[in-house]
Parts: sequence; structure tokens; C-alpha cells
Amino acid sequence: MFGKILFSTTAQPNNDNAAKVAFDLASRNGAELSLFHVYGLPGRGFSQSVQDLKTGEENSVDDDYRAWVEDELKHIYGALMSNMKGGTAKVE
Repeated sequence: MFGKILFSTTAQPNNDNAAKVAFDLASRNGAELSLFHVYGLPGRGFSQSVQDLKTGEENSVDDDYRAWVEDELKHIYGALMSNMKGGTAKVE
């Protein structure tokens, strides 16, 4: 039924139920699940910095910050990723 699923998340606990549904749908359908995370609240206009939604800190979006966010998503959703039987999951 589904070949590709996009799960948009802020990686907050209020996303847990939606995450379970997305991973379950991908697993049941052998679908590709993409995790999409918006880094934070952007500054005004074109900005290379964001306000982190968890900490409230101002961060510059560089390769180190992107890698940190990717690791954080893999940590938060790692159990759901490893329990997938039919589909695949990737962090965008």
C-alpha cells in the first residue's frame, strides 16, 4: 500500500505515538521511512542559525550540528528502527 513514508518530527515525547505508527506502517508495508527533522526556529530572513527547540540555545547550522542532530534522532528512534521487520528507515 505504501512504498515511501515521510515522518516529520521534532524528536519530542509528544511525537512518540506518531513515530510508532510511522514505523509500524513502514514495517508492515516494506516501505522506506524517511525521518525529517526541522532543526529549530530560524532567525529572521536568511539565517545560518537556529534556536534549538529542546534547549532554547542559539546554534549555527554547520556539519557538526547536523551530525549531532542525526545522532540524536538515531538514539531516540533507534529501538523502533531496529524492530522494523520489512521496511527501511533513514534520517534526512
